[in-house]
Amino acid sequence: MVLLVPPEKPRLTLGQRWDHFCCWANREPQLTVRRVVWIVTVGWALAVFYGTAAFLMACSLVFIPFVWPALQLAWFVLDPICKEAVPHDRFNRPFTIAANLVWLLFFGWTLTLLLAAAAVVQCLTIIGIPTALAMTEFMKFTLWPFGQDIRMRHLPTTPADLRPGRSNLPNIANVQMEPPGPGSLSSKGAPMGESAV
Repeated sequence: MVLLVPPEKPRLTLGQRWDHFCCWANREPQLTVRRVVWIVTVGWALAVFYGTAAFLMACSLVFIPFVWPALQLAWFVLDPICKEAVPHDRFNRPFTIAANLVWLLFFGWTLTLLLAAAAVVQCLTIIGIPTALAMTEFMKFTLWPFGQDIRMRHLPTTPADLRPGRSNLPNIANVQMEPPGPGSLSSKGAPMGESAV
């Protein structure tokens, strides 16, 4: 009797399984579902809130310099999954730091608490867990918006796309079963093609 034992799939750690789940959630149609869940649950409400806040800031005259960050937040919350905040060359200038401190004191901490609540709601939907974790990037922008630009970002769809250091595991989604060669060993140590009994 000839025993053909297929090669075992690599065992994944908990962190590696999480990486695969995040990559799976970034593919279609899961990505569209995540966007719809975000907008239906909290995205539209946050966008209206930030837009209203920008309008009130413009009417107050005193807070006109803060209108642009509020509008950026309103645009950000419509699709935060595919956006990221990137600091530019004015990030560490004294005027920028002063503006951010005033923003943090009057608006930043309350808006960040709203985002934390939105992240909890996303966690309850299961598929929105990667979105909730991405809220940490959004919270940084909410706390310190001046000196940063919002840009579209590339979402990793395979472990190889993840940032360096996150994962160097094989992409088991693309691993294919290959027929064993003549030099392969069975689970009992006998060469493939010979009886292991």
